[in-house]
Amino acid sequence: MKILKTLSISLSLLFSTAALAETPVEIKLVAPIEEERGWCLDLRGGQPNAVPIGGVHGHTCYTYQGNGPSRDQGFIKENILEKNEFRMVEFNDKCLTLYEPKAGSFISLENCDGRTAQQIVFNESGTVSPKIMPELCMTMGSVV
Repeated sequence: MKILKTLSISLSLLFSTAALAETPVEIKLVAPIEEERGWCLDLRGGQPNAVPIGGVHGHTCYTYQGNGPSRDQGFIKENILEKNEFRMVEFNDKCLTLYEPKAGSFISLENCDGRTAQQIVFNESGTVSPKIMPELCMTMGSVV
């Protein structure tokens, strides 16, 4: 099993070319880390069996398949940029949520309700930080 080193994530949004009111995007590590397809935030379960329960994890990105972000990796671009809200496209009642406002906490996927823990900012630098603790940066790594 390949172990990913925890690193400061500089995320980039891979935008789809579709001109929709809800443009699906992937949340992707800038560095491919030994995987040319890249690493994206992903739900548990395979694409057709994805379940919006619990947290997210890192998985190879699926846009290489030519269909845009997959149902278990797609987030709404407009919500990210305009509302600081990482809302899923396919499960659009689910948002990334900071479990605890402290270093080392994890990001869960919970019902979108506008709480402070769901205010997550995509910074101009390409990093992702909780609005309530902008000194923190989302990272992706192995769970110990």
